[in-house]
Amino acid sequence: MIKLLFIIALLSGCSVSVGIGVHPRNSDAPEFNSPNPIGIVEGTAPMTDRIDGFCLHVSSIPQHEDGYGLNLCGVKYRLK
Repeated sequence: MIKLLFIIALLSGCSVSVGIGVHPRNSDAPEFNSPNPIGIVEGTAPMTDRIDGFCLHVSSIPQHEDGYGLNLCGVKYRLK
């Protein structure tokens, strides 16, 4: 899934960001219960001067699962 999002982002002229984060595991469970560190990949494309479309993937780096992690697509509005 990550590879597909990355290829689509590159072909469409999106900006692509990657990152690593941590989360307090005890306070996020049972909704999100993956071990740290967390990998983040985001593709963003401008739609207007203040609105961007985005797709975001979040998953645990050390855990290999059968699922696809947490995936979001939507729009962002810049306040300034």
